[in-house]
Amino acid sequence: AVLFFLGIVLACAVGVERHPTSRQLSLRIGTPVALAQQPADDPWGFEEEKEETWQDVLRPQALDLVLTTAFLVFAMVSFFRKSVPLKYIALAASVVYMGFFKSNLISIVNIFGVMDWNLPIVKHNLVFYVFAIFTVASTILWGRLYCGRICAYGAFTQLMDASLPKKLRVEPPAWLEQRAAWIKYGLLGAVVLYYLVTHNLMVYRFVEPFWMFTRTSSGSGTAQTILLWSMLGLLL
Repeated sequence: AVLFFLGIVLACAVGVERHPTSRQLSLRIGTPVALAQQPADDPWGFEEEKEETWQDVLRPQALDLVLTTAFLVFAMVSFFRKSVPLKYIALAASVVYMGFFKSNLISIVNIFGVMDWNLPIVKHNLVFYVFAIFTVASTILWGRLYCGRICAYGAFTQLMDASLPKKLRVEPPAWLEQRAAWIKYGLLGAVVLYYLVTHNLMVYRFVEPFWMFTRTSSGSGTAQTILLWSMLGLLL
């Protein structure tokens, strides 16, 4: 009885705390016995971030994935069937969809990104990676499929070539055209070397025609865009 009484007195004088996380008892002198209030799960009041699912990732990209895939499939059908009407439909779709609507072309900027290993996050840029993988794979397997059907700038030049009357054309000699073709490889090597030295991304504006399809990447206004397109028309 004496020991039982002393135990009660000691419990009142010391107090008991139970830690909710470790479920261990601790004794603190002078603390009365009381039921400790359970702390909130988040004492700072921050809301827990919702775990991202593949449904969350795919939902905003679904339409773009469907349209881009449909365009690539149609371009391949027109390429393998060797159909002239399908070819020009694919070229027009390339200019409108890939050029003006998406402003998405594989260009020197992507080479800069690979050199710096500065690539978009895969799960939020699925369309880009589908397009890039298709471009590399189709070029290895079938040659100039990308340039002949997919590239908006190449499609635009082919449409102009088909619509411009012959009397308005100036055809360079074949020997000059063959030798002049090497200029593009020298220009590519020079630009890559310049970027390795300076890391000046804006050099693309002086060598890439793709920015003529967009009003934002070049920083040009409407008047400048019209002027550039007029100059391109005269050149082609």
